[in-house]
Amino acid sequence: HDATSLWQQQIDFGPQGVTYSMHAMLARAQLGEHDLRAAEATMADPHEAGGVNPEESAFEISWLRMLVSAEERKWPMVLAEARGEGASVLARYPRARTLTTTSTDPLLALAQANLGHFKPAEETIAHTPADCYRCLLTRAKIAEMQRQEARADWWFARAVAQQPSIPFAYADWGAALLARGKLDQAIPKFEMAHENGPHFADPLELWGEALIGKNRSDLALAKFEEAAKYAPNWGRLHLKWGEALLWSGDKGGAKKQFVAAAHLELTPSEKSELARRESRHG
Repeated sequence: HDATSLWQQQIDFGPQGVTYSMHAMLARAQLGEHDLRAAEATMADPHEAGGVNPEESAFEISWLRMLVSAEERKWPMVLAEARGEGASVLARYPRARTLTTTSTDPLLALAQANLGHFKPAEETIAHTPADCYRCLLTRAKIAEMQRQEARADWWFARAVAQQPSIPFAYADWGAALLARGKLDQAIPKFEMAHENGPHFADPLELWGEALIGKNRSDLALAKFEEAAKYAPNWGRLHLKWGEALLWSGDKGGAKKQFVAAAHLELTPSEKSELARRESRHG
């Protein structure tokens, strides 16, 4: 959240914002906040292209388009970018190829898996380096999607062992356990993620969801409120915050959060969930 304002200050300060791809950095920070509209607007800025390193700039633009589409769960668009402009970038700038195995290939594999194309997904991710943290997490997620829970846990554990001081593997592993309904195993992962990344909204939001599942919406409220400090424009956060308020008996507060969620980006499944809640509770 703080990085977003710092990158914007650098862009506003002068031409180095163009020269050193600071628009791309800003968009990545906005994605970290789950602020899709802001990231899309940043990437639409015509000043992003060019600079002193057009190779790097072109690669960043292509990769960030894939990141935005992945955040939106628009998996065909991820594939289209990888095979279209992304492939064009590699053809024009061969040196960018060294970045694909740790940046775009994990996204490509994730898109393939989410579309049910598990064989090509496994083939794509198998070519990524064994010391690539993002790649290890993608291997775990692909295994999880195939309900290979023991295999997924093995890859999550490898990622944690490789980078024990950063929060992402803990948060992703906790999310997988949460989806399996193993709430008591998920919460310690979110605790570790929060300990290692206290300004990272994702484990706080997921922790809140786990507490709702344990019928402790009263405790979940504090997690959602804290997460909102770091990702104020995250649609899912406001949706789940409203759910916790509803279970806590605060219908007025829940309605405010549902209204906030409705004005932010939501995935198709989240939009359906919001519509169901609004139809039941007004």
